[in-house]
This record gives sequence, C-alpha cells and structure tokens, in this order.
Amino acid sequence: MEKINGLILKNLLESGALNLSNQRKAVDAMNVFPVPDGDTGTNMSLTILNGISEVTKSGSESLSTVAKIFSRGLLMGHVVIQVLSYLRFSVVLHNMQRTKKNLQ
Repeated sequence: MEKINGLILKNLLESGALNLSNQRKAVDAMNVFPVPDGDTGTNMSLTILNGISEVTKSGSESLSTVAKIFSRGLLMGHVVIQVLSYLRFSVVLHNMQRTKKNLQ
C-alpha cells in the first residue's frame, strides 16, 4: 500500500482545485447561503488556488509542510476575498446613497 506524502497531497489538491475551477459556474448558480449573490464557486476557487499557489512556491514535498502551507494559503486567500467583498459592498452602498441624494 502506497503512503501519502507531500507530493501526492499536492497533486490531490491541484486536481481538486482544477475540478472546482471547472465547475465554478455551476457552484455559483447553486449559491443560496448566506446571501444568494452567485459568487460562491468563484470565491471557493480563488481561495483554493491561493492555497495551491503557496504550496507550489514553497517547493516542499514534506506532507506536514504542504498541509500547513496549504491551510495558511487558504486562510490568506479567504481574507483577501472578504476584503474585496467588503470593498465591493462599500462601492454599491456609496452609489446607492449618491443616487438617492440625486433623486431628492
């Protein structure tokens, strides 16, 4: 029986990320929680790709190192997406307030 190592884990993660990326629009279409904004597949894909990118940059083949780097990459990718979502919401809110003011 073959044991998993960092290289095998990296290959599994890359395969999963590619599959999610290929199905991103289908996941976006299913999005209903917590807000049906239609970008869950995109956000998941970007988050996982950030984790993969960090693993690739590390060049590590150690199982524990690949797992740690991937999880940290996921967290940082999620933080970036949250910041971008907040900025997008802020722009929409600002435009709504400007439109309301112009209509008064």
